[in-house]
Amino acid sequence: LWNHPGDGVYGMVARCPRVVDGVEEILGEEVYHYHSKMILKD
Repeated sequence: LWNHPGDGVYGMVARCPRVVDGVEEILGEEVYHYHSKMILKD
């Protein structure tokens, strides 16, 4: 669990303008990165 998007793939997606702008358009307001969680399964 972490609160700041890192430099990995998931962090880059969280900061990607296409993703952020699209989500803001859908929600109609500014979005913020709150936390990330990644679960690895065998």
